[in-house]
Amino acid sequence: MRTAGLLSLVIFFPVFVHAEVIITEIMYDPKGDDASSGGEWIEVQNTGPVAIDFTKWIFFENGTNHSITADGSVEIPSGGYAVISSSPNVFKSYFTSFSGLLFKASFSLSDSEKLSIKNGKDDTVTDANSVTYVSDLGAKNDGNSLQKNSSGTWNPATPTPSAANASVSDLSPDPTPPDTSSDTTTTTTSASSGAPPEYIPIPT
Repeated sequence: MRTAGLLSLVIFFPVFVHAEVIITEIMYDPKGDDASSGGEWIEVQNTGPVAIDFTKWIFFENGTNHSITADGSVEIPSGGYAVISSSPNVFKSYFTSFSGLLFKASFSLSDSEKLSIKNGKDDTVTDANSVTYVSDLGAKNDGNSLQKNSSGTWNPATPTPSAANASVSDLSPDPTPPDTSSDTTTTTTSASSGAPPEYIPIPT
């Protein structure tokens, strides 16, 4: 007697991992240099759950898709930062202690542009992340870069390539000193030696 076997059907569903790279910092006008100097760069962060081969992505600027090549490792780890420079050698001459991930793309930034990072080298690929900046935001030829802070806004601050940006509190102006004019009264006394008068606050 033949025992009928049971056929088990196992279906494997592909697991799609969403990769996301965002633009976090823009050096569009380095102090003392113009676009031809090669001192321009942008910073990106891999906010996805896995490492990515960044050379398979493209950088969109000035209406053109630019390929990305690695100046070292091709992978950005999950949560990691990387810099895209138009001239890695010039970038490293500015930031001599830089030890982060560095990539190259041929571009020249102006004072107002739309920048995008795209996943894939197909011109039809949808933007993964886009930023439109203008010089009115600051960081124009003053040594600062434009940085995306924790509130999602962009502010000028001291460059932090391949590191966390300045926080909102770091960018806040110093608080106005308290007005103590109502707490003290100023009087003037003359010293017998002919020295300048002393200004002594006397409590009311």
